[in-house]
Amino acid sequence: MRRRSLLAVVGLAIGAGGGGASPALGQRGYEARTSVRLFGGAAVNQPLLWSVPKQPILVRGTEASPQYDTLALARRIDAGLVFGVAFIHFPTSHLGVAARVAYLGVEMASRCTGVYYNSVQRDNETLCATIQGQRRGLSLVLLDLRGIARILPRATISPSLHAGVTAATYDASTVYVEGEYPSGIRIVIDDRAPGSVAAGATLGVTVTTALGSGYQFALDLSDTWFGFPAVAGPANAVAHAPTTTRYTRHAVFSFGLDIVLDGRRGRRY
Repeated sequence: MRRRSLLAVVGLAIGAGGGGASPALGQRGYEARTSVRLFGGAAVNQPLLWSVPKQPILVRGTEASPQYDTLALARRIDAGLVFGVAFIHFPTSHLGVAARVAYLGVEMASRCTGVYYNSVQRDNETLCATIQGQRRGLSLVLLDLRGIARILPRATISPSLHAGVTAATYDASTVYVEGEYPSGIRIVIDDRAPGSVAAGATLGVTVTTALGSGYQFALDLSDTWFGFPAVAGPANAVAHAPTTTRYTRHAVFSFGLDIVLDGRRGRRY
């Protein structure tokens, strides 16, 4: 009798457990197929764009018998905020594409230190002091195309990897350097052909989780490389310096809200 009662209790427990678990176990999660993402975040690192350890500067008043001071110049790109919108589509469960338009509001910061100053006069010390700490906005408008590999498309937390190509427009010279004398402006490095478009690549990881019907929260960490014109050596007497293309890495951390336009419920099995 006791044995039959025990078997009955076990049978009821199995039946109740199976009945309660079947919706969770028998149906796979919701899979977003097409969505629009609104996102914002920040570029968190400060890559060095270029440096010139020994830049000769003519001492004013010595033109007949030239004498020079020597400055060390450098320029980096500071951290800044990013925000934008992305259109994301997954033609299959695991593989998708995305197109993004974004604004990255970073600044360039210049650095100047004196390596050697001639004793004739001190105007170039003032020149260097006005270059040190100069900041100019480098307002990047980005367009990128990405391929996405989604690892667990119907999981509660769904990670994915992405890689793509990026182009950015900007409105400030990355090469031009000027300072001030007491009597006016001195161009130290001129830019005869300022760039306006930078090409690059992006690689990163994204994690999404559902917020409710039709919405997802997204967390993204990406590395983006941009190719900017950079000074490759000291400028000559007429402020013309050799240039090259330097790729800077920008680590961008962002949060996003996905508005799901199309999705698919998991099937029962």
